[in-house]
Amino acid sequence: MTLLNKIKDICKNLNFFAGLQILKPHLLKVNSDLKFLSVMDLRVLRDAIIFIIYFIFLSTCGNSQNLFDENNVLKFANFLFSTHQYKFASEEFERLVLLNPDEFVYKLDLVRSYRLGENFVQSEKRIEDFAGDSLNVLTGPLAKEYLNVKLLQENFSEAQKYLSLNNRLDLKTKNKYSEYICLLGKNWSMADTINNRFHPLDIRYDKLLADAGKITNKSPFISGALSTIVPGLGKAYSGYWKDGAIALVFVSVNAWQSYRGFSKFGIHNGNGWIFGSLAVGFYLGNIYGSVKAAIKHNKAANDKIYNRAKIYIYSDFQ
Repeated sequence: MTLLNKIKDICKNLNFFAGLQILKPHLLKVNSDLKFLSVMDLRVLRDAIIFIIYFIFLSTCGNSQNLFDENNVLKFANFLFSTHQYKFASEEFERLVLLNPDEFVYKLDLVRSYRLGENFVQSEKRIEDFAGDSLNVLTGPLAKEYLNVKLLQENFSEAQKYLSLNNRLDLKTKNKYSEYICLLGKNWSMADTINNRFHPLDIRYDKLLADAGKITNKSPFISGALSTIVPGLGKAYSGYWKDGAIALVFVSVNAWQSYRGFSKFGIHNGNGWIFGSLAVGFYLGNIYGSVKAAIKHNKAANDKIYNRAKIYIYSDFQ
């Protein structure tokens, strides 16, 4: 019988001390052979440890008559949640919702456990299950959780649609999530408009949007045109000075060698054609690279603001 099956049998019998005696030799063997464990073995070990913690925790609850009554399950669920074991916490909160389907806090903590455990699809599904036909008139924490998981899945259009359909949400919440959507969609100007008109968020976002307003996007067309005139100039325009200098050297050296070959040995000189072909190739590549450099510059500048926005917004979800 495998270790996992032994654990399951012990769980059924709810005999903690007998469980320790049975698990002890297996856990000692696992400890001595730890470097040879597979991923599945490690998961079994993890489950065994959680199993032991579970019963140690419940043994201190003061109620040894029924380990699976609502109060003890709630204590264990909160313990798992507070120690960031969200997958296991969600299983216990599912049990609590089954035991007491009218308790709103259980439902809220369940969807939060799924979200914090990055099971966004299940979090969204359970909110829809709880709301039923009332999804578009939800208010309070469940409505916010629904918007949170939409944003975490980058379903910005669906989140915006939900804000439009839900007439029960207060104006401050709508403005806050509208600004979130704009920030995560890199629409800095619209986010700044909402922020200046309604001030739904804290001072961190004022600084963030001020920095976003300082971004100078480079034109790919201008970058390419500059490198058409002077090789490497477009890359320098986009902030990549070293790449621009390298492009200028490569094109110039090969063009000079080609010119020198033709001047010295005539039009039929092989070196002239070889270096001339290289010069043309580097020249065309320099134009294309300059266009890409402008695009790369713009993406890097916007991603820097976007990554800060993500950190701020996702920390607000906690």
